[in-house]
Amino acid sequence: MTGPFHLNDETLPLAIILHRLIVVDIHAPWCAPCSLMGPIVNHLSAMYQGRVAFATLDFERFAPVVAEYNVTWIPSLLLFHDGTLVDRIVHRPSGTLVATGPLGWAITPWEGNYYVSGGALATSGFQPSWRVGVCPYKGLYRWLDFRAPDGSESRDLGWRYVLPNPLIPFIWSRVGIPGRHPDLEITFGSCPESGEHRTLTRPRRGPRAEGEGRLMRSHRSAGPNRHAAAQRSALGVAATAAALALLGYMVLRAPGDTTPGPVQGGAAPAFTAVTLDSRPQRRTLDSYRGSPVVLNVWATWCDPCREEMPSLQRLYEARRDRGLRVVAVSVDDGDSAPLLREFVAEHRLTFDILHDATSAIMQDYHVFGVPQTFLIDGRGMLVGTRFVEDWSSPRNLRLVDSLLLAAPPGG
Repeated sequence: MTGPFHLNDETLPLAIILHRLIVVDIHAPWCAPCSLMGPIVNHLSAMYQGRVAFATLDFERFAPVVAEYNVTWIPSLLLFHDGTLVDRIVHRPSGTLVATGPLGWAITPWEGNYYVSGGALATSGFQPSWRVGVCPYKGLYRWLDFRAPDGSESRDLGWRYVLPNPLIPFIWSRVGIPGRHPDLEITFGSCPESGEHRTLTRPRRGPRAEGEGRLMRSHRSAGPNRHAAAQRSALGVAATAAALALLGYMVLRAPGDTTPGPVQGGAAPAFTAVTLDSRPQRRTLDSYRGSPVVLNVWATWCDPCREEMPSLQRLYEARRDRGLRVVAVSVDDGDSAPLLREFVAEHRLTFDILHDATSAIMQDYHVFGVPQTFLIDGRGMLVGTRFVEDWSSPRNLRLVDSLLLAAPPGG
C-alpha cells in the first residue's frame, strides 16, 4: 500500500494496536489547511512505506472517536507508538500574522534568527523604539516593538539595522525577527513542489487547549548578536510537536534510507560522536562496552529535550555508583559546540554530552522525534526505547535498576 488508508470508529482502535508506529491524519473535506496537509501526508506515507503506517480519519463522520483523543482543531496528526498516543501536530487558529514566505531571499535564516523582506512582511505593527544596539560585524540596529490590532504589545519583537554592514546585503532595510521569543509562534513546512516555507505569527493571548502542539519559542532572544541553534528542516503546515517535526526532517535528510531500525533484544547500532572539549575526542558505542547505557538523542532547540535533561542528571547521580552511564548525543548543527557547552554549564550536567553534527545517529537508530532514549545493556544489546520521560521517577528508577541487575558492569 503506497498511500494512507482510511479509518473509521471501528477500525481506528485496531489499527493503532496492529501498527507499531502509525500516524493518523484527522481532517475534513471543507477544511482548507487539511487540503494543504494532505499532499504532505501522502509524501511521507510513500517515503516511509513499510516502516511507518499512515491513515486518515474524517473529523465530521467519526466525531465521537475523535473526541476521545481531545481533538478540537483540524488538521491534527496523531502519532501512536505501540498503541499509545505519544505526540501530535495540531493546526490552531492564531493571532497576528507577522511574516510568511519561502526560505531564501524572502525570509533569510541566519544565526537562529530571520531577516524578513518587505514582500514577506505581513503586518504594519512594528514600531521603532529608542533602544539601540551594536553588533560588531553587522552594525548599528534599533529595536522594534510590536503593537497588535487588539492593542496588546510585544517588546523587542524585532530590530532593523540603521547602519548595516554593506557586505551583508540581506540585512539591509529588513526586519530582523528572533528565532526564539515568548510572543512568537513559528510554523513551517515544505513539499517537493514549493520548497520550504516559514510562517511567523504573534499568537493570541489566552489559554491553550489541553494537548495542543505548537512550536512556541520559550526563551527570549538576546538579540541579533546571539548565535542560537540553527533551525532544522521539517515537513508540516501546522504548529509542530517534536516527534513529527523530526520525522519530516528525516525525509529531507535521508530520502533513500531503507536500512532496518534497531530491534529490541538485538544489538544496538553503532554510533560515532565527539566530546565538547576544545580538542574533541571521538566516542562510539564500544567506548561504553561493559556498562549499561541510557542513550539519549536530543537537540538544544527542542523544548521537551531541555525539560528532560535535569531528570537525566538526577538519574545519573542516583545510579552512577552502580556503573550506569548516561550518554546524551546532540544532533545540533556543526557549529553548535559553544551553545552546547553553554547549555551543559547552565544545567550543571556531569554525564557525557556528545555531539553528532551529521545527525547520523538519527538514521542509524531510526529516531522519528527528539528526545528519544535507548536503554542498552552492558553487552551492547538494546533493551528498550522511551520518549519524553521523568527519569528520576520511581517507575524509571526501577526500570534502570532492572537494567543494572541484568547486565552488571563488566558482565
